Amino acid sequence: MRSPNSSRLTDRAVPPALVSISNVKKLLSVVIVAALAIGGVTLCFPDSPSNAATVGSDHVTRASLNADLAAIAASPGFTCYVNAALVEAGTSNTRGILGQTPGSYNPAYAAYWLTQRMTGIAAWQYVHLHHLAVTPKDLAAARTSFEASIDQVLTQAASSGGGCTQSTGQIIASMPASFIARQVGIQAAFEAVLRSQGSPTSPAEIRAYFDANPARFDTLCLSAIVASPSQIDQAISALRQGMAFAQAVKLFSQSGSNSTGSIGCFAPSGANYAQVSSIVGSTGVGQLVPPFAASSTLLALLRVDARNPNSFDSVKNLVATVARSSSQAAAAASIRNQLASDNVIVNSSYGTWTDNQSELRVTPPTVPA
Repeated sequence: MRSPNSSRLTDRAVPPALVSISNVKKLLSVVIVAALAIGGVTLCFPDSPSNAATVGSDHVTRASLNADLAAIAASPGFTCYVNAALVEAGTSNTRGILGQTPGSYNPAYAAYWLTQRMTGIAAWQYVHLHHLAVTPKDLAAARTSFEASIDQVLTQAASSGGGCTQSTGQIIASMPASFIARQVGIQAAFEAVLRSQGSPTSPAEIRAYFDANPARFDTLCLSAIVASPSQIDQAISALRQGMAFAQAVKLFSQSGSNSTGSIGCFAPSGANYAQVSSIVGSTGVGQLVPPFAASSTLLALLRVDARNPNSFDSVKNLVATVARSSSQAAAAASIRNQLASDNVIVNSSYGTWTDNQSELRVTPPTVPA
């Protein structure tokens, strides 16, 4: 599958599989919100009033963008998901998707979604220019990455008290088939770019990654001593001489004499798992994790109490995310450079195109929608 030319790009029919809208933001967050080592200017050229944006020779029509926004507004689950993605990206959004006048939309939502559409066009342009094939493996991987990225956004939203009530499957089912079909093509293009960077994309490749690294996805049960640096040194010395960890907690930890030191278990589905897992690494049961800063004045010393294995099926979305992470930065840079090299025009009704060293995105207008 290759990108069609010109304005047909955004209307191309694609197989009715599932695709990660979230992954557009997740995999290409460098394109949209991260610091970019590029320079640029906001381009302002005359354009057809029927277009919301032009990227090179390809377009996002106003009718198409408004149809997307209407579909999102009609789906409480997808609306909640997009709002959670906006919040995670650092964009304040308290008004909801609808604008202040009938038939209008919140400028933050419109600008965010238009940026996603434009990034999708750039991905297809990269695929076309570099003669990358979009394979059945890419289409199969689209569903896996879709579910993983949606799950990740929903988990993060739940941990901050803004959880969505619908599941990933319910959110997917709430959207029109044509909406999902177009997004499949976009996601498949991203999969091809990832694959060109050496990323595992097929379900079989992701399973193979798990089989080679099963301990990377264990549920981790931990205890901790939190104390000053000098107290941590004393605790380590005492533990090496045979003192029980629970006793060291009572003697040295800020948690107090009544504490056992247990801080609980961290499962892969938890919002803090990635951070905890990166700290613990491959540390075995009963072993100590090197001390790290818990605050400006205190250190934390962790002991691994248990590592409970998980089945592949229970963690497959996280496996997909971890397995692909090493190639995501390179893929994001490829799409970023494609988008930065295009002549970009944004209809002023939707905002202005921001292209500088910190971001590439549509910046919404400041006037009410």
